Order: sequence, then C-alpha cells, then structure tokens
Amino acid sequence: GATDGDGASTNVITSPYTHVDLWLESSGSPSANQVIKGADITYAVKADMKNVMGADFTLNIPAGLTIKSTALGSVFSTQDPLVVESGKINFKGHEMDGTPVDVSGATLFTVTLTAPDTTGSYVLSFDETSDDFSMFPGYGPSTHIYAAGLTGATVKVVDPPTITSSDIQGYYLTGETRDFYVLTKNPSTGGDYQHALFKYVIQGAVKADIKTFQYYTGSAWVDMQLIEEDGNLVGEFGIAPTGFHMIPGHSANTQFHIEFNTAKNYSFILTLVDRDAGDYELARLDKTANVYT
Repeated sequence: GATDGDGASTNVITSPYTHVDLWLESSGSPSANQVIKGADITYAVKADMKNVMGADFTLNIPAGLTIKSTALGSVFSTQDPLVVESGKINFKGHEMDGTPVDVSGATLFTVTLTAPDTTGSYVLSFDETSDDFSMFPGYGPSTHIYAAGLTGATVKVVDPPTITSSDIQGYYLTGETRDFYVLTKNPSTGGDYQHALFKYVIQGAVKADIKTFQYYTGSAWVDMQLIEEDGNLVGEFGIAPTGFHMIPGHSANTQFHIEFNTAKNYSFILTLVDRDAGDYELARLDKTANVYT
C-alpha cells in the first residue's frame, strides 16, 4: 500500500492521506487463475484502504462464467447487500460514525464462479467509469478518492488431464512377472502444473501379497513404494514427494511390472494430484487386477 508522502512535491501536505487499491485473488482451484472446465473457482476482492469513508464499485463478470455464490465481508460498518446481476456485482459500504477505514489486504467480498464446458480465457474487471470512493476531510472542495489501482484478473479455463490403462487389469499369474502401462495425457488445452504427483492405493493388500512392483524410468527399473496403511498398500511416484512439472501437451506412457504372491482380485486406485493445491485431484484411474494361480 501507499505510505505518507509517496510521490508528493515539496510543501504539499501529505498527512493525513488517502489511498485505495483493489485487486483479485483466486482460490479453490488447482492453480491461481486457472480452473478445469465445468469446475468452480473463487475470487476474493482484496483491498488496501487508508482514511476511506465509503466505497461503491462494480466487478464485471464476463459471459461464460456463471456466478454460483457470493459472500460479503465486514470491512465497513454499514454495507448494502451485494447487488448481483447478469455479468456484474455491485458493492456499497460506508462508515456512519466518522471513523475511516484503514485496512491492508482485507476481503471486501468473495464470489464463486463456475467455469463453462469450453476452454478459453475470461477477463474479470472493475468498472473504472463508475467507481466511487470517498473521504471526509472536513474541509476542501471534494470528498472523492481516486483509486490507485483497480486490478482485475484473467481466468484460464482448461481441459483436465487423463490417466488410462488398457492392461493394468491383467490377467496375472502368481510367481510370474508381467508388464502393464499407464498413459498420462495433459492436452494442449490443459493447465500448467508445477508440482504434479501420482498417488496410489492397492486396496486390501499387504506387502506379503506382492513380490515385485517397479516402474521403468527409461534407463532403469525403480522400486515402487509399498507402505502398509489402514489395511491397504499405498505409495507415491513422479519425483515424490515434490512432484514433477506437467505442461500442456504432456504425454507419457509409463511402463510397470509386477509379480504377485497371492491370488485374488486387487483394486488399484491411481490419482494424479496437484501438490501446490493441497493434493487437489486432477485425474483418477480405478481398475481391478485379476490374479490367478
């Protein structure tokens, strides 16, 4: 935010000063300002304010994004209900007791948006022709505050990645090593994920059930994790635990081989998660491996 005297000429009175700066911050989706088509993303209208008595502004929502819900903050002591219309949200708040608002990084309101079923970029913007922020200096010809910044955001709607396998189900024979492949694809219209990671669960299995489980790096076979947890075997791969950078257009057909000791059906659950979004699930594969003697 601004500080007392920023950019002021000599002999200009700068105390008390006023300041308004609004911007948008996203949450609730795998990456900032990025959402999978058909999913939700939440934006908070953030504010730095100094000696502000009132605010009246409109956030423009582009066609294609659907307003799912809104939540009003409590920055001003008196606030009108948000006016939600097609393509815009209006905020009005003011102080009645003469005490101005001084805040840094405060949330004025949030809006949750549902992305369309088509990819593309959508621009959220503040209406700079109608914004009105006020002060009450007690003297002078004007009570208007010119905002230092009204910064919108561009939402990128992306296709989700996919995980598929045509042969993970087997069949398998105990005492015999067999290969299977898992194809991971992030389309050219997909997102950019800095730290993607695979997690897997083999339900109802213990270490004694599996003799060998490895994947091929392209130059060597590497053991997969087999951790007993809550009656299952679990693990991670894909540069665990930090994850790998998965860019749009990524395609990898990973080779595995496995040898079972125990004949039964094993439920495999493989998920691709975004570590930067709290292990948000990007894609999922559920298959049953059939093992016989």
